[in-house]
Amino acid sequence: KPGQKVPFVLNVHGGPAGVFAQACIAGNQGAYPIAAFAEAGYAVLRPNPRGSSGYGTEFRMANRADWGGKDYEDLMAGVDHVIKMGVADETKMGVMGWSYGGFMTMSLMLKQPKTFKVAVAGGAVIDWKYYEVMYGERYMDTPEQNPDGGHIMKTWTKPAVREQEVGLEVTSYLPAEIDVI
Repeated sequence: KPGQKVPFVLNVHGGPAGVFAQACIAGNQGAYPIAAFAEAGYAVLRPNPRGSSGYGTEFRMANRADWGGKDYEDLMAGVDHVIKMGVADETKMGVMGWSYGGFMTMSLMLKQPKTFKVAVAGGAVIDWKYYEVMYGERYMDTPEQNPDGGHIMKTWTKPAVREQEVGLEVTSYLPAEIDVI
C-alpha cells in the first residue's frame, strides 16, 4: 500500500560472481524462501553489487581483493534508497545470504549493528585462514600479495571478539558442508 512501511529483507547473493536476475522467484528460491517473505508482506531487495556477473569485466572485477569494501557500499546504498522511498520499516530490517552472501551478511552486521535487527548468514567465511585456497586466492590474492587481506582480515581474525565489540549476540552459525568453524 502506498505510504505504508513494511518489514524489509536485504538478500545478498553468493559468488561474488553470482547475480540476481529478473525472474519468477517462486520456483527458484535458492537457500531462502523469498516468495514466502514477499507473500507475507516483506519488501525484499536482491541487489547486484560490484563483483556481480553480467555487467562487464570491470564491474565484475571491481571487488577483487576488496570484499566488504565497495560492494558493501553498494549494498548499503540500495538499503538507503529503499528507506528513502518510504518502503522499509527501519525498525524491522534483516539481512541474509549464503557463502559470499553470508560473508557480506556478517560484514553488514558488524559494520551496521543498529541497522539490521536480524541476520541469517549461511556458509559464511568467518576466518580467511581456514578458507579454501583456490577460491580465496582467486578473489583475495595470496597472503604475500595481500598481507592484510585488506580490511576483511582485520574484521574476521577473531570474530567472537568483533561480535562482542559491536554488541551482537550470535545464536548459531549455519556452516556449509565443508566449512571449518
